[in-house]
Amino acid sequence: MSNTRAKPVTSLERLPRVGVRHTWADYVELLCLFNLDREISKDVLIDRFREGKDTGETIDDETEDDTGAAEDEETAASEENLPIDERLSTRAEDLFRHLKYRESAFGKSYPFAVDMAHRRMVLRRTTGVSRLYLFLLIASNLRYFTTLTPQITKDFESLSKLALQKLLPASGLVHLFHGAGQSGRYKGKLFDKLSALASDLFESMTVRADDFDEHDVGDGGLDLVAWVPMNDGSPGVLLCFAQCACTDKWVKKQRETMAVKEVMTLKAHPVYLTFIPFCFRRPTGSWFYAHSVATVLLDRLRLIDLLVGLRKYKEFDSFKRIDSLIKGVEPLI
Repeated sequence: MSNTRAKPVTSLERLPRVGVRHTWADYVELLCLFNLDREISKDVLIDRFREGKDTGETIDDETEDDTGAAEDEETAASEENLPIDERLSTRAEDLFRHLKYRESAFGKSYPFAVDMAHRRMVLRRTTGVSRLYLFLLIASNLRYFTTLTPQITKDFESLSKLALQKLLPASGLVHLFHGAGQSGRYKGKLFDKLSALASDLFESMTVRADDFDEHDVGDGGLDLVAWVPMNDGSPGVLLCFAQCACTDKWVKKQRETMAVKEVMTLKAHPVYLTFIPFCFRRPTGSWFYAHSVATVLLDRLRLIDLLVGLRKYKEFDSFKRIDSLIKGVEPLI
């Protein structure tokens, strides 16, 4: 295995840190994407598991992960009792079933072809809507793309804004609600930004400026705000508060947007949304951990469904860099 990595991809030889199956499925896709021959087989995947285990990394996922949930106890227990070779084979089989589900669910937007007869996956396409899938795959795995993280997270917020606009009627207004150093409708100290938002909604602040840290220029738990104007000057409109999260801490972040109701009057209860680049799905298509979902969750599958046919996201800097990024292949395995 090579000890160096063509920048900006780093440490792809390291196994995923978060032990859940959808994260492992991402990892297999990344191996396929950046491997010199653009493919990966079950046997090669098992070798990768074994190498990681030999260097002290874990392939276990029965412990609680950062989404606040544990892997299915019955599945984990049954694997634990298997000899190591059978256990690794079972894990690889499970991942190929997961990948086959993705191929079916994402259709033409899926960049890979999964051959279940030979337990092999190959890179099929990198253009068109599959480019959107690749961007979301990379955004879900920022630990491997540290030099690109600021641009990717910025573009993911802009992508989420496009998706939210698609959800609303044409009259709907969507704005980024940035922290320090950002331009846009809401600027300055947090109290000033929240006051401006309250004014836009014909609502009133229920706290004073001195209730806030005078140096607080954060976003108050908001990444996006959106509403459908009624043009009558009265409060009580269809209102959306959203978080955009590219880390496995997104479950906890879901509730950050709910704090806004403590500082201003809101005649109508907001719709809370969370945008994540992860494919948070089991091979059945259901949520990976249903009890972790506390808002309207827009994951990789829903985002691509909403954004197919749009062109604006193709101008994002991250999308323009994908071509040069995926040319940095080498024999990873």
